[in-house]
Amino acid sequence: MSDWRTKLGGYFEQTEKTKQEKDGAELTRFVADVVIPALEEVSEEMKRHGRDATIRNAGTSATIVVTHNGEEELTYRVQARIFPHRVCPYVEIRFRERKGRRLIRVESMFRYDIEYSISDITKDEIIQHVVDNYVRRVETD
Repeated sequence: MSDWRTKLGGYFEQTEKTKQEKDGAELTRFVADVVIPALEEVSEEMKRHGRDATIRNAGTSATIVVTHNGEEELTYRVQARIFPHRVCPYVEIRFRERKGRRLIRVESMFRYDIEYSISDITKDEIIQHVVDNYVRRVETD
């Protein structure tokens, strides 16, 4: 007679592994298909306005770093938290405090309703979020 606890444990272990793989694949696809194209558009526009903008793709997150005259103005990183029933993207933003030396780091959600997930966020929404944060947080010379 087989041990039913082992069988049941194996089932749940396999189910959890499959869910983690699915969530990871969904996040990787979101970064590649939505986030990177959005950051590329922002990067092109920043360069037109005399800024340097570098994009980094880490697979499950993506970052744009905007500099001007060698000084970091803004770092904007899209990443996600994985919850039991959804993958929720959010942003980590780093910027200088009022032309000071101190860097401030904040987290920001794309939306205020708590039930959004990766499939709800569009490229245009990401672009608008980057621009809103840049304009609000970066002081120009």
